[in-house]
Amino acid sequence: MYYSTFTEFSFGYALTDSIMRSGLPATPTAPVFLSLIAEGSSGGGYDVKIPLYPVPIFLQFKIPQVVRRRSLKMPPGFNKPYLRMHLRTKRPNQHRLLLDLEASGKLVAYATPDFWRTGDLDKYFTAQEVHLKTRYFAPSEIGPLDDNPHQVAYCMGNPTAWLFSEPHKLDGECDAESFGGRISAAVRKARQQEPLDFLLKLSAAILEL
Repeated sequence: MYYSTFTEFSFGYALTDSIMRSGLPATPTAPVFLSLIAEGSSGGGYDVKIPLYPVPIFLQFKIPQVVRRRSLKMPPGFNKPYLRMHLRTKRPNQHRLLLDLEASGKLVAYATPDFWRTGDLDKYFTAQEVHLKTRYFAPSEIGPLDDNPHQVAYCMGNPTAWLFSEPHKLDGECDAESFGGRISAAVRKARQQEPLDFLLKLSAAILEL
């Protein structure tokens, strides 16, 4: 087994920079990177909060394992090599924290590269395309997990993914275009709710007076 030739920190920085420069309606505030203590505490689980208005994005960066050998667990339609994103379900249960965060109405995703070589990271960073070459998995699409080892397998150029240890295909697609659709839907929903929120606050203020 092999792992990416770049670190999670390098990927996370490159992805955040790429998203911030992609033309999304970000606020003039800096991305918020959590400390290790905050990441493992209630309300955490994520690596960065990207200030998209009116719906911030919460991402947990993952570096994939590279699978170069064919095995009985190789998902149908996959080619060698393919990639595995390992999930953290032991204490502190990162996956549970992300599920809770998403259940509170936040836009949350695991973000893992659709490549593993440093040369590719450099190329996509220069072209500001790291966010387009990344896979995004909502914790709810994976669902609740026990504390046994679990990973999500995906293959470059294939928009589907599989969850292991008990293999089953995940619903939906995990490419950048699909994640962009989730962002657009969340922004539309939030903007539709803004007038109602304003009226409710105004009504409360009038009642208080």
